[in-house]
Amino acid sequence: MTSDIEWLEDKDNWSGLKCIGMVESTREIKGECSQEKLNAALDPKYLEEVMFG
Repeated sequence: MTSDIEWLEDKDNWSGLKCIGMVESTREIKGECSQEKLNAALDPKYLEEVMFG
């Protein structure tokens, strides 16, 4: 997660945007692995609550 968003194009379209983040996950189901990347505009307080309770 970063609050360095000056480089982000179209940031003006996201009123109040303060940071962006990326979540990368790997999962295995019945021996098959898959990976996924999710880019998101998140409220840091919400992310902290979700990750750390």
